[in-house]
Amino acid sequence: MQTSAKHSRLTILAAVVALAVAVLLSACGKGEKKPLSYYDTEGEKMYTSGNYEDARKLMTEAVENYPHDASAHTILGRVYIELNQNDRALAEFNSAIGIDANMAAAYAGRGLVFKNTGRQQEAISDYDHALSLDPNLVLALVGKGSILREMGRYEEALTVVDKALGIEPDNADLYYNKGNIYLSSGKFEEALPLYDKSLALKPGNYHAYINKAAALARLKRVEEAAELYRKAHELNPSFEPPDWAKK
Repeated sequence: MQTSAKHSRLTILAAVVALAVAVLLSACGKGEKKPLSYYDTEGEKMYTSGNYEDARKLMTEAVENYPHDASAHTILGRVYIELNQNDRALAEFNSAIGIDANMAAAYAGRGLVFKNTGRQQEAISDYDHALSLDPNLVLALVGKGSILREMGRYEEALTVVDKALGIEPDNADLYYNKGNIYLSSGKFEEALPLYDKSLALKPGNYHAYINKAAALARLKRVEEAAELYRKAHELNPSFEPPDWAKK
């Protein structure tokens, strides 16, 4: 009986020790700091795939673990833009620039915040500064082209977008942006093949269907326009086509 009781106590003690070790190991594992390269790689993947909320969580963790890394702040700033949180985006880009004054992508990101909040001259200044640091930064070229289009400076906008296309000839968003320049300047026929090229590269861009439909409507090709408006609604049910385009 004594041997049996002693054996039971030893068994219980071993189980308690094993449990304590497991808990300790688990706590240590949770406390491990992931390498910075992990955050940059995974954060970019989530951002590119449109998984913005998970990207926000991951990159918030990144800047907490690596508060002096300009790249992490820049990625988080871009995520906040997509979440329509411009104030937070601006804070992250300012942090990035404070850490690394030569971070071209941070200036380009801040330029987009300024564009989104109606601060056009500050946006252009940031885009120009980004391009002085990296003349081939497509993000800055796209942003500057968009601002110039909004200001009615269409020829300058085309020059900027064409430069970007020379760097990334298969970038669907660049063809879409060039189509928008022609649309805004009243050159509706010229806009159509650019939207087609954009959609061939990125079929899910419902904005391209909407703007191509707008160009077709201005050319009195109403039935074709209506079909594209309905296609845009299929891709994004929150978009409501004009009444005349509904079946």
